[in-house]
Amino acid sequence: MTHLPYFGAGSRLKSFSGATKGAEGVIKIEISTSDLGEFGYSLRRLAELEQEQKQEEARRRADARRQKLKLERIASAPPLLGLPAPDREDF
Repeated sequence: MTHLPYFGAGSRLKSFSGATKGAEGVIKIEISTSDLGEFGYSLRRLAELEQEQKQEEARRRADARRQKLKLERIASAPPLLGLPAPDREDF
C-alpha cells in the first residue's frame, strides 16, 4: 500500500481537486483514516502549519511596514545644509 506523505499508514486518499482563479491555484485534498489517534495528530499538525504561516505573514507585513516608515522618515527629513569645509588650523 502506498503511504501518503505526512500521514500514517492508516490514512487513504479519498479525493482531490484543483482550481485556479487568476494567478492563484487551490488544491483540495480529502483524506480518510480509520485511526482516530492519527486523525487527531493530523489535525494538530495542520493547525500548527496554519499558525506558522500566519506568523510568517505577520512578520513579513511588519517588516514591510517598518521599511515603509523608514523610507517616509528619510523622505520627510529636512535637507542637509552645505557647510563650508573647516580650516586646517582648527584640527
